[in-house]
Amino acid sequence: MNTNEILILLEIYNREGLNQIDITKRYLITEANISQTTKKLMEKDLIEKKMDPENNSKNLLYLTEKGQNQCDELLVLFRDWNNKIIKGIPMEDLILFGETLAMINENCLKMD
Repeated sequence: MNTNEILILLEIYNREGLNQIDITKRYLITEANISQTTKKLMEKDLIEKKMDPENNSKNLLYLTEKGQNQCDELLVLFRDWNNKIIKGIPMEDLILFGETLAMINENCLKMD
């Protein structure tokens, strides 16, 4: 799996039922790139598209069972990696760092 596939797969894991445009807006990735990546994820049987019952022109994205299992494995790897890289850093420093990153993220989301 490449970085974009992991990013989109985990976004669907966190927000099942979103559509490709939601991902485009959140990550500032082109619609063509999202379309290509979701197609690859569907070919790997990690996600599926279902028609939005409220709007027939939209497709919503959901994990398959295989996709759910893949996300569970990725999250274990990320937690292990995270625990290793923050080892020895005081909790108050981690909290301040997290707050700073959250502000940076908010500023990015407000950009046109």
